[in-house]
Amino acid sequence: MKKADVKKIQWFKAELKASLSSKPVRKKLEDQLEKLDNQFNAHSPSLTGMHSETPADRDHKLLIYTEKRSKIIGKLQVFKYQEQRVNDILALMPEEYVKICKELYSGRRTLDNLAMITNYSRNAVRWNIDKKILDAVKAYEKGD
Repeated sequence: MKKADVKKIQWFKAELKASLSSKPVRKKLEDQLEKLDNQFNAHSPSLTGMHSETPADRDHKLLIYTEKRSKIIGKLQVFKYQEQRVNDILALMPEEYVKICKELYSGRRTLDNLAMITNYSRNAVRWNIDKKILDAVKAYEKGD
């Protein structure tokens, strides 16, 4: 394989691993966003004119809320973009290889385990997976 092809395969493997491992982080960010929205909504009557707060206090609270919210949304957008790109590439692969890749790069299977199941050598299994990944990445790049 060419050096550029190896880099494409390594890039996709890294993206897939990151996408699979970022699900708990994404969930945590989504929970933080929901909690922030709930806190803001619970205190929203104070934004509409309770006499104990000045308009400057309400403006300051609104500013803090929007800053925190935009930071969380920015992080979520990065994760969603990454996940969408990985899913687009996986959609170009045969279904059985998608399942194998997800199991392999989430840590539920190993190349040795797959080699034992398929009766192929470890290198043959890795080469077949890498070939399918490369074909899907190239097809994705042509589609852009």
